[in-house]
Amino acid sequence: MSLTGISPISVDQERRETMLTLWGKLWGHDMALTALKLKNLGPGTYHDGDGLMIVRTTNGGSWTYRYSHLGNRRDMGLGSYPTVSLAMARQERDRWKLLLAQGQDPIGVRRLQRAATAADKTRKDPTFREMAEMILEAKKARLRGDGTRGRWMSPLETHLFPVFGKKRGSELTAQDIVDALKPIWRTKHPTAEKAVQRTRFILHEAQIIGYPVDPIIVEQATRMLGAHVHTTIHIPATP
Repeated sequence: MSLTGISPISVDQERRETMLTLWGKLWGHDMALTALKLKNLGPGTYHDGDGLMIVRTTNGGSWTYRYSHLGNRRDMGLGSYPTVSLAMARQERDRWKLLLAQGQDPIGVRRLQRAATAADKTRKDPTFREMAEMILEAKKARLRGDGTRGRWMSPLETHLFPVFGKKRGSELTAQDIVDALKPIWRTKHPTAEKAVQRTRFILHEAQIIGYPVDPIIVEQATRMLGAHVHTTIHIPATP
């Protein structure tokens, strides 16, 4: 291995990390990465120090913070290179290293933070399905059979939720509704119309509650789908 640069790892990871540290101290050689070195590295695994490492690929790479907590080795992903630069990766490593020094597990802390962020997002900007279920529960006393008779949710479950049920209210567009209803707009128009009515009701109520939705997208979608001409088919009377 050259002591004037950084070369890929091909031996046991932990042994190599120890060897790099000892060689660096013995020869006074700085093994840390630089932005220029990082840019010119070929595929392989490289260490920057203090647990920060990168697996370089032909077109990019992935950062990892390796640490030990309660005797267990942990590898924490810090993002992709070059989206996450060397400076950014070091900053993240230092942030989690501080928590580790306080006796906390960085991966566990990040998991809790992400869960809290997702829960807060749901409270402020729920998905279409969450809004539908919430509003049905709040308004079902006004609906026939508490919303169960006539299967109030059926058109949504069948045609809308599979397409955009997981999208948050602020992300919904008229095109989402068009994509969901276009396959049945002319072949099963009564069902499509029920889905439109339910969606209009849900978004209207959600807007009153204060969620970031725009009910006008329902009207936009119906215009994009086009007019439907209902044709009555007369069935001859049975003699």
